[in-house]
Amino acid sequence: INFAQSPSPEEVEKMKSIQIINPHPPFSLRLWLDKKRGATYSSGEKIKISFQASRDSFVTLYNYDTEGRVKIIFPNQYSPHNFVRAGQIHSVEGLIDPHTRPGIEYVQGFATTRPILLSNREKDLISKKFMPEVSKDFKNFTITIKGIVISLPPTAWTSSNILSYMVRPITSPTRYGRIVAISQPQGAKVYLDNVYKGKTPLNLDRVTAGQHRIKMLMAGYQDWSSYVSVSASQTTTVSADLVPFPAYGTISVYSNQSNARIY
Repeated sequence: INFAQSPSPEEVEKMKSIQIINPHPPFSLRLWLDKKRGATYSSGEKIKISFQASRDSFVTLYNYDTEGRVKIIFPNQYSPHNFVRAGQIHSVEGLIDPHTRPGIEYVQGFATTRPILLSNREKDLISKKFMPEVSKDFKNFTITIKGIVISLPPTAWTSSNILSYMVRPITSPTRYGRIVAISQPQGAKVYLDNVYKGKTPLNLDRVTAGQHRIKMLMAGYQDWSSYVSVSASQTTTVSADLVPFPAYGTISVYSNQSNARIY
């Protein structure tokens, strides 16, 4: 097994419990991925699994997902017959389940000289759904499969190598834009989402895309604030004409006559 990364002890135990080996196989079944050793896929990403048997046989491939569920991936709706000719290369293409949990998944196959692995129930599932789930517990499933194949003569079956690949979580890329803040007069304090950033004129880089509140303060002027929408890879200019507070003072009036009216 070529692990996508160093497996945990739990993954090693899982792999051992999945693996069923014919100690003296008379023929071989080889599996390989469309990616090289250390394959990693994202949820929803396309995956291609190829296989080749060294003799005419009936091939069944199983996927063991990160939550311990087992699915039949071959045969399937598009290739409902699992008899394959010796030396022919076959492929199964699908998508990593978008809802699967990140972790390591496995694929194991079996080739038998008689079509004995698929029950009528499983054939019915295959006809109705692409890559149907056949078990929620890989341990119980493995016991069932092992009971079937080891009852056969050693010359009548073989198991494949086990494929492993890492399913990584989808991380949404953070998208940034830029804000240019200017004011008249210059020198106003700039706050972005209530965090002080500097004084105008000011360039604000790596601002996450979306709506933000920008505020400008300057002594002697009324506070200015507004909401601004930032787009990824775009520059948004914010300009504020600050309004001064009204100025008040006193006037002294004198006249050479008393009781004069002042207008």
